[in-house]
Amino acid sequence: MLRVACMSLIFWRMDTASSLSTYPPAIGDSAIVAPSARPVSEAESPRPRRSRVKSLTFVNRSTRLGKRIAELKALFESAFSAGELTPIRRERIGEAAMVKAMAEEERGKWMRGEARCDLDELIRLERRAVAAVKALGIVEAKPKPSSPLAEHFSRPPVRSAMP
Repeated sequence: MLRVACMSLIFWRMDTASSLSTYPPAIGDSAIVAPSARPVSEAESPRPRRSRVKSLTFVNRSTRLGKRIAELKALFESAFSAGELTPIRRERIGEAAMVKAMAEEERGKWMRGEARCDLDELIRLERRAVAAVKALGIVEAKPKPSSPLAEHFSRPPVRSAMP
């Protein structure tokens, strides 16, 4: 405590060499202001600080995972016509592509022995990916089964070589 009082007195003497005040300031006095500090007026409000926190939902597109997500998004969006792509459906497509790509990546890591998850968690992730893709409602057009009789008559006739 005494050391702090002595230090404040020394700094007071250095600052008040040209000052009109003759009394040293009290310890803990808030009247001491650093020379570089300037009061902020009400009209001049400080700028709000920019948040530098990264979003947890962002995947960098330059990585292998990001490229796979973009590829799956394009694939899923091509299954719908332009009129069917609403903003909500686009969001679901993005989520399904992200889960599917993450499941593929984790399966590859697990097969190489680099996975940080159990097989149970991997299976759960893959099931969620399948469910997300299924929820999009993408239906593949099945080819019509042709009748064996139509195939028989559509073949060119085979002629024997004997006269």
